[in-house]
Amino acid sequence: MAGPGIRVHRFFDYTENYKGRITCFAAETNDALCRELARRDKAPSVFRRNVITGGVDLNVWIGSEF
Repeated sequence: MAGPGIRVHRFFDYTENYKGRITCFAAETNDALCRELARRDKAPSVFRRNVITGGVDLNVWIGSEF
């Protein structure tokens, strides 16, 4: 059984049976976007994802629970 979620997430412990999801974002994707758009002032947090990863290929996890 899943727990109540990520403590700082707005839906943490929302309701007993709430099936919320988190979203992940790769820091490398942010770096590539900044290079492509010639922006150096945007942190990955501007995308409002719950988990920012580094060194992980998130594409292999699409459609999986982990």
